[in-house]
Amino acid sequence: MREYEELRSGKPESLTYASFEELLNPLVQAGIARGWTQKELADRLGLDEQKIQDDEATDYQRASLARITEIVRAPQIEIREEVRV
Repeated sequence: MREYEELRSGKPESLTYASFEELLNPLVQAGIARGWTQKELADRLGLDEQKIQDDEATDYQRASLARITEIVRAPQIEIREEVRV
């Protein structure tokens, strides 16, 4: 609950993740930090709120890369990643 309240306050300037699979949690957190509901995100993307709920409930496992890209761009967040070989 503390983490949620901190996100709602807009305090975090950055959210980190260790792998591509973990990317989606910061996306949800970024929406919370922006003060958006699932409905508001759905409206911005031209989707049904139920679709956003389904995507979040399944950790976006069935979402296309195109929809994930739209979700990343919606809150206008910057994503930095590092590729190591």
